[in-house]
Amino acid sequence: MIYVSGMFGRGVLGALAAVLCMAAAPTASRAQDAATRARVAVLYQRSVGEYRSGHFREAADHLREAYALHPDPTLLYNLARAYEGLGDFQRAVDSYRSYLHAAPRIADRASIEARVGTLEGEVRRRRQLEQERLAERAARERAEAAAAREREQARARERERAQTDRRGDRSGPGAVPWIIGGGGIAVVAGGAIVGAFALARHDDAAGASSQMEAVDIQRDAESLGDVATGLFVAGAALVVAGAVWLLIDLTTSD
Repeated sequence: MIYVSGMFGRGVLGALAAVLCMAAAPTASRAQDAATRARVAVLYQRSVGEYRSGHFREAADHLREAYALHPDPTLLYNLARAYEGLGDFQRAVDSYRSYLHAAPRIADRASIEARVGTLEGEVRRRRQLEQERLAERAARERAEAAAAREREQARARERERAQTDRRGDRSGPGAVPWIIGGGGIAVVAGGAIVGAFALARHDDAAGASSQMEAVDIQRDAESLGDVATGLFVAGAALVVAGAVWLLIDLTTSD
């Protein structure tokens, strides 16, 4: 069965010949053959219409069904042309080769074989392009995965540096509480020295040669005692403040 009006340039004689051959079947099977012939003719005509309308997939479907009912080689030729219309060149090659095998005595075998060679070259070219596309996509995916890993590693390094910085910031108490506490101890020591002078002046007052001199010396002793007391209080306050600060730093550090 051959498509008409430029589909294959062969006319409808093949289809009519197939129908006539089926008509010569034994009488007992003529009813069944008639139904089959009718169905094949309908499928063939539908395939012609679909092909002319550019509906190559539907044309191929009709031709496959017709060939299953009546394996006429010309249906394979038509099927190959429908596959070409679809751009399915590998199936077109397969159908052409099946046609050449089933119909060895055809006048245009050389031209069909040349067409098969052209299509096979196109199939190879497409496969090469597909392989190149797959290789490019795989390379792109590998590059993207490597970049993603690098970004994750960079983020991990940044998190580790941040944690290290936090640990460094909170690794122990700072110098301030020690300075405050040390200053408080120094003030207390100063108070002790002044207190010693006050005691010495008190002793001097006891050994004064006159009452007036003793009173003056005692006043000096009391003044020094007041200063010593103030230094003790201030120094103790500084020591307590430094100790509290130190305790807070120790509590909040890692």
